[in-house]
Amino acid sequence: MYERQAIGGRGYGALATSPIKAGTLVLRSNSVAAIPLDPRITCAYCFTPSSLRCSRCKFLHYCSRRCQQADWFMHGAECKYIANYNSNHENGPKPTPTVLLVARLLRVPNPPKSSEYAHNLELHSLDAIACYRDMSELVLQILSASRFIHSYSIHDIVLLFAMLNCNAFTVSTLELVPVGIGFYPRATLFNHSCLPNCIATFDGRNIEVRTLCHIELGQELTISYIELIQTRATRQKELASSYFFNCTCLRCQGLNNWVEKEEWLSALRCQDTCCKGLVKPNIATNFFGCGNCGALRDSHDINLMEHQMDSAIAMSNSAERLNKLPEAISHRCQAMSIAKRLYNPLHAKYISNAETLANLIMSTKNSESLDSKQVTIAIEMFQEALNGLSWLYGDILVPMKGLTTLKYARTLYQNSPKQKQNAMENIKEACCLLTITHGENSFLVKQAVDMLHEMQR
Repeated sequence: MYERQAIGGRGYGALATSPIKAGTLVLRSNSVAAIPLDPRITCAYCFTPSSLRCSRCKFLHYCSRRCQQADWFMHGAECKYIANYNSNHENGPKPTPTVLLVARLLRVPNPPKSSEYAHNLELHSLDAIACYRDMSELVLQILSASRFIHSYSIHDIVLLFAMLNCNAFTVSTLELVPVGIGFYPRATLFNHSCLPNCIATFDGRNIEVRTLCHIELGQELTISYIELIQTRATRQKELASSYFFNCTCLRCQGLNNWVEKEEWLSALRCQDTCCKGLVKPNIATNFFGCGNCGALRDSHDINLMEHQMDSAIAMSNSAERLNKLPEAISHRCQAMSIAKRLYNPLHAKYISNAETLANLIMSTKNSESLDSKQVTIAIEMFQEALNGLSWLYGDILVPMKGLTTLKYARTLYQNSPKQKQNAMENIKEACCLLTITHGENSFLVKQAVDMLHEMQR
């Protein structure tokens, strides 16, 4: 369906060798090596919730003996070092997921060569390189503890860390919750676009790449390396700092209607609630002026509100990590209240905050505390998020709102009987969209179909 070809100014990429219809699985590949982000709660092999702890190192966890046995080829060598660390913290620095990933990569039969992948070491900051050196020394300690015979130097391993910075993938659940990091050589061929025509999802430790729309013969297949609900400036900054390139896709060039959309993604709302104009900064003053009615907003007040919102989000995240869901939801509600006064409904932060709040309220962890007031807030936030996503994604990226549509439909079905018809319409749409992004045999699609059948009884 595609082949590796040189692309001017962009190295190599995946070009279609024939027309490809939307929803086609163009790649399914297992990782060369992968490791969970939080080994305490995630199976180190299949990345599902875990309950079985390695009895020796007491660090990695597994969902079953089968997964533990399957991972032993990798974990057996690192287990001794981790066990020594846990028994005596002064024995060495803590092995992070990235360190363990590199140590695993060096022990595979055919380890990746940094020369075969972009690493851009010369573009990394001196602090980053120094950090890579410290982590490389730790990797050598792990290899030594496992009595692994090798000829790797500190510089060899530093290059590998730099390469992974540009080429590793964040492994996520079907609902896009990050659970691990892994190296997938075949998937590194897909270049980035802020207007991608493919999407990468994960089924356990396998990466799957599917087309979002029809692909023409000779067209490049692209995925997104970053969150797309961001302004052009934010996206370019993240790409430059993490991947060392500037995106020149149609969206970033401002072609078609993307100039107008980028304005909405970054503009504030007018203080006059009856006005629908956009408020943009005036470089010559400290005020932001509405392009419709001319009303001004003081930059000091805006900065203060953004600081208050960021503080509320930080407190929410902290409370969530401690499993204090009511507290986390309360802080998120405060942040959303500020966002409503500060941003227009199509602002990037407004859309992302609305979806995050809805997801937090309807999460499994909050099921025991869920009440009718919270459900009402969640429904409103899902609606706000979907309005923003539908506007942002348009016809090209519309399948990417499938997961949010499913969550919205599920919330309506389980908590608002009067909106059964609305729930059915959204679940039908979710089925179509998720079939494109995740495949017709995906657990999410099966879940949506089962829900639809229950509604139709």
